[in-house]
Amino acid sequence: MNKQYGIIVENTPIEETHFFNINSTHNMKAPKHIAAYLFAVITAAALSFTSHPAEAQGIKKTAEKVGNKTASIAVKGTSAVTDKIYKGKEGPNGETVYIDKKDRKFIVDDKGKKVYLKKSQIHNKKKD
Repeated sequence: MNKQYGIIVENTPIEETHFFNINSTHNMKAPKHIAAYLFAVITAAALSFTSHPAEAQGIKKTAEKVGNKTASIAVKGTSAVTDKIYKGKEGPNGETVYIDKKDRKFIVDDKGKKVYLKKSQIHNKKKD
């Protein structure tokens, strides 16, 4: 039961009235070439990601370095606020030594991880 409606403009002959069906999906079909365009775009994107593995690897390494540095800074900032800094002492490579609530001494490595130290690894700070 398709109903037809017409668009009538004043002073337009009935022959020029345009009719359309409300229940018809015939006019709503996607053109066949859209699938081909979509396939081409996906293929081009996939090739662009796989054609530059060295560049992608460089981006990955840079992202890891930035992430590690961010984590390290965040942990050092948190440790400076919540833990005590062991004044006058430094770690094996001149790092700042922190003391946690359980009286354990640690440093923060380049990846932002806490590395707990033995007494033999802590020494006095060198005076400049």
